[in-house]
Amino acid sequence: MQTRRTIALSLLGLMALALGLAGCSGGSTDDAVVNALAGTAVVATPAPTVAGTTSDPLHPGQSHILVEGSAWTVALLATNLDSAVPTETAVPADRRPAEDETFVVATFSLTISAAAVTAQGGDLASEGTSAWQSLTYSYVAADGTEYSGSSGTPCATATPLVMAEPLWADGDTATGDVCVAVPSDQVAGGQWRVVNGQDAGLSFATS
Repeated sequence: MQTRRTIALSLLGLMALALGLAGCSGGSTDDAVVNALAGTAVVATPAPTVAGTTSDPLHPGQSHILVEGSAWTVALLATNLDSAVPTETAVPADRRPAEDETFVVATFSLTISAAAVTAQGGDLASEGTSAWQSLTYSYVAADGTEYSGSSGTPCATATPLVMAEPLWADGDTATGDVCVAVPSDQVAGGQWRVVNGQDAGLSFATS
């Protein structure tokens, strides 16, 4: 079993790598550049009667357990569908959205359940967990194409989810932003998607 120190060092290494990659996208290994802005966050409240599916998505401010038996409760707090920092500020040309590309940002809140971790055979207090490493985040266009930051211009806000602290105790919450470069003609009508390793999870409307 990994110790708290081992996990912490591992996560610190991941965070350092993330800074080098300037957020959640692949590409340049230059220093991180804040080239996107988050939306205005709202307070989350449980929405157990919402399915969280594509046809019945959660809305900003609604929280829901990821799937039955999951250790994660997820809420979308804000979305910014045109989040690029104005170009008159000090953003290098190669970190601005490419032509016909738009930066979209979601602010997520993720709360961990120690009991669910234990039921899955883990020990939250000694192992810790990371909201970024545990789940996958993507923007799904109206035509079903998923954008997860693996392509396009790297983008990052000042508070990326990848930099959120590890969670060690029941009820601990990680909050941060996910920034994705999306073709501009694919932004309208899209949804955010958060899934586990089995590709099961929740859909969130942008408003």
